[in-house]
Amino acid sequence: MQTKPIVLFFSAVLLVETQAIPRMRRKATEDVAVQRKQINAIADSSEESGEIERQQQELMTIIRIDFFGFVKNVTAKYKPLLKKTIEQLEALPKKSSALQANITHIGHILENNPNEINPTEDTLGVILQIINFMDFFSVLTDVRDMPAELEQTQALQKAFADNFNEKFREDFKSELKVLTDKFEKAIERYLSSLNEKQKASQTRLADWYTKLRNEKDEEKKLDLYALLFDEDE
Repeated sequence: MQTKPIVLFFSAVLLVETQAIPRMRRKATEDVAVQRKQINAIADSSEESGEIERQQQELMTIIRIDFFGFVKNVTAKYKPLLKKTIEQLEALPKKSSALQANITHIGHILENNPNEINPTEDTLGVILQIINFMDFFSVLTDVRDMPAELEQTQALQKAFADNFNEKFREDFKSELKVLTDKFEKAIERYLSSLNEKQKASQTRLADWYTKLRNEKDEEKKLDLYALLFDEDE
């Protein structure tokens, strides 16, 4: 499941609004710095009409509220499955030190996950939940790509395969599609509200949206979210 581009994209506004997390991953921090500059480029204009400001606010609302709702819903589904995965691994009669280290790391994702958060008030709580969300999907990827020769590979891959079935993957894809569809429609409305002069200053966003709209492959479409914030693109 391709998650990093879309998660970084929708995390941008939330992550740049607080300095409360001192040990953010270096790569995530660099990505967010670029994202902030691009978001400001969309938002900064002294000549915008009330309609344009309303469309910009809609974009920010989707980032703040809808994305957090997506993270919250997916988190609620993966937490009990992750708990069962850990229990299955802990029940193994023999565990190597490497496997136990993996179990401990996975357990930290559950321990660090806050329960009830108000996305309009608790920015730090939202960020922490997003980080845990990213950690969870990083674990899924790491387990999937784990070298076969490692002694813990078989046990980890079996436990995750037993608990994270096709239904979880399909539900995730479905919720992600709803989120991206809402954002893309908001982008379309925003671009259509610009006059010719304003459109001239938003050619990068317009070109990106055209590529996004024309791309039919869902995996490649998600990759395009990262390209919007790629300075070399």
